[in-house]
Amino acid sequence: MVRKLYDQDRKTILVINCNQYLKDRDEYIEKNKITHNGFQMRVRDKLGLSSSSIRRIQDIGTYCKTGIYPGKEPKKDATLIEIMKCLGIFLKDDEYKYLDEYSKKIENMTIDQKLNLIEQLIEEIMLLENREIYIKKIQSKLKW
Repeated sequence: MVRKLYDQDRKTILVINCNQYLKDRDEYIEKNKITHNGFQMRVRDKLGLSSSSIRRIQDIGTYCKTGIYPGKEPKKDATLIEIMKCLGIFLKDDEYKYLDEYSKKIENMTIDQKLNLIEQLIEEIMLLENREIYIKKIQSKLKW
């Protein structure tokens, strides 16, 4: 399940481009002959991040490999977006390098694919503890 992140600045939905991030990270590690921990320390030091950012960088790597965020996933989308922006700046001098606009994928879908996506999103909402709020929002949108 891909987590969709809402970017307040761009007013758009983003997804993490995990494959590209892992590829670029692993190339950097191999090229510089360092460990994953060494990579995290370099990112922290170059960008002046806090020590807690090291753990988040490690967690992003695990998420990108397994699709599951280890431990407690950040509740705020902005937290994940900021970490990915930092990694983009560090590796490729492009803060949105590893953040793709979700809508671009939607534009190229057929109607059946879009309906399937809606079903998947509703299934995700039904798993949330506060699903009643979202169900009411969906119901209000369906009253044309």
